[in-house]
Amino acid sequence: MNTVKLLFCMVIVISILAFTHNTTIPEHVPRISKEAALHIYSLMRSFKRTHRVRSTVWLTGKETPAQEQKKVLAFAKKIRSVVKSTTVESTDLRHIKSYYKTFTMCVYKDQKLYQPGTNTLCKKKANVPIFSVLSYRQYRKHRKKLAARFFYDHPLQTTIWAAYRMPKILFRGILLHELGHVIRIEKNLRRRKRVGDITRNAEEEVRMHTLELLVMDKEVDGAITSLYEKICQRTTRCTPDNVLAQVQIDDMESYHNLLGETRLGYGLIYDNFGQFFTGLGLYAIQKSDYGTATPYMHLDLIKVVTKKPYI
Repeated sequence: MNTVKLLFCMVIVISILAFTHNTTIPEHVPRISKEAALHIYSLMRSFKRTHRVRSTVWLTGKETPAQEQKKVLAFAKKIRSVVKSTTVESTDLRHIKSYYKTFTMCVYKDQKLYQPGTNTLCKKKANVPIFSVLSYRQYRKHRKKLAARFFYDHPLQTTIWAAYRMPKILFRGILLHELGHVIRIEKNLRRRKRVGDITRNAEEEVRMHTLELLVMDKEVDGAITSLYEKICQRTTRCTPDNVLAQVQIDDMESYHNLLGETRLGYGLIYDNFGQFFTGLGLYAIQKSDYGTATPYMHLDLIKVVTKKPYI
């Protein structure tokens, strides 16, 4: 019995050490300073205070069945159009296009999925992904149990999106970013947790942010990367720490306007400044060759911007 307990304790200790090893960033890796992190958090808080407007939704949950069906099917058509019409050079985009040639559109109601405008349950078909939309009424009712406004639900095996309006450019980027994650999840449905160590998970996040930036930057004729380069030019060396410390409130205003949010009155319905700062950090990393330190720098960047360990 004592032998069993000893073996059990050894397994626990080894697991803890392995986790610590996976989450530790080596000391030689260039990091984002506390001062730079506090600077971007201060900018985000300030910008939110001056730009926050009431969120608008396109599916309230009060529609008639016919209205619900019309709106949800129109949204499905929009998703298909975005996936089909996006043309940037990306292996991840090719996978998305292949996997989302067709999908089933559903509506999330009280932890069940229904066909739009009906009381008929959605059924999972082999190799056909399910894309579900969440009305504002359902979001308010279940928000404490939901992972986020946009997330993947493992038990229901579906992507769930709250029906908030957002600018076309941002929608295109966010949609493809999330669908890229979903493909990996769909391939590992039997495993409820992320597959791989923490640096590989961070690398996937980096790929999705890179795809998102490619897509959105093309929509504005390269204006986002031009803004990043403008910020880089303020430093003697374009490192993540240096460029994040150089960001000004006017840069955030420029990004806000590029996406059409101020012009269209969307405000900060979707808090996209995580995307802005992550994209800027990645831009700085890509301008230099950090060799084997690069994955850890990606991890540090994501941890700083999200203010939590990336797991």
